[in-house]
Amino acid sequence: ALWEALASEALANISQFAPQKISNTSWAFATREWLDRPLFEAIAPAAINQITDFSPQDRAITIWSFALLHLRHEALLNAISEESVRKIDEYSRQHLSNISWAFAKLRAQDRTMMSAFLTRSLASIHSAEPQDLSSTAWSMARLAERDKALLEAIPEEAIRRIGEFRAQE
Repeated sequence: ALWEALASEALANISQFAPQKISNTSWAFATREWLDRPLFEAIAPAAINQITDFSPQDRAITIWSFALLHLRHEALLNAISEESVRKIDEYSRQHLSNISWAFAKLRAQDRTMMSAFLTRSLASIHSAEPQDLSSTAWSMARLAERDKALLEAIPEEAIRRIGEFRAQE
């Protein structure tokens, strides 16, 4: 009853939500694995309408939430891809790996975005967290990305820092 009430309230007010509230709402429902289709069908256009005002974190959380719930919304994917490429310099490694993971989970091929992400990932490989390395490698494999330099750099960096990895990474 609680999640139905929350979804109903969010749906009634989604057009008034600021970007962070949109991403937080999608995250809250996704982490509970609570799929309310009408709510997520409203979240997507609300996010698209404000995508230029979303922070990299808001974009990453929103598309991650859709991916976790196996919801592929093409217009949202396109909007996040275009804005991510345009503002690539604002992205941390975690943002890059989370968005890459979401696109890979949804099997959403976007060569332009992935090329920009892979180039940026390679440039910052030595500051990557183990989770970012493993997520990037998994995303590349799932999307059949063949960036030779990054495919060599990821295992080299992983070997160098093997003691930092946890079992799930």
